[in-house]
Amino acid sequence: MRFTLQHVGEVEVPDRITVRAARSGLAAITGIGALGTAALSIDGLLLDDGQLAGAEPWVPGSVLQVGRPGGPVAPDPARQALRTDWHLAVVAGPATGMVA
Repeated sequence: MRFTLQHVGEVEVPDRITVRAARSGLAAITGIGALGTAALSIDGLLLDDGQLAGAEPWVPGSVLQVGRPGGPVAPDPARQALRTDWHLAVVAGPATGMVA
């Protein structure tokens, strides 16, 4: 199932995977460690770890936000890198696009 992860872009996960099962993979491919434990929401609705991909509100085309609805959002690593004196960006291999 394809959806948009805020600050990252389109992501695809297996249909009917739970939020709990998807967390580590999402954290690994995005470099956003907060995805492992942070609150996740869609359209102002907080998702629990048992939420299934493909079931409302986590449906194709939805936008997943890292953080509580209306609360602080996990910072975008790429934007953070622009404000620092230096940063490390992976430009090749399976971690391409990760920024630290």
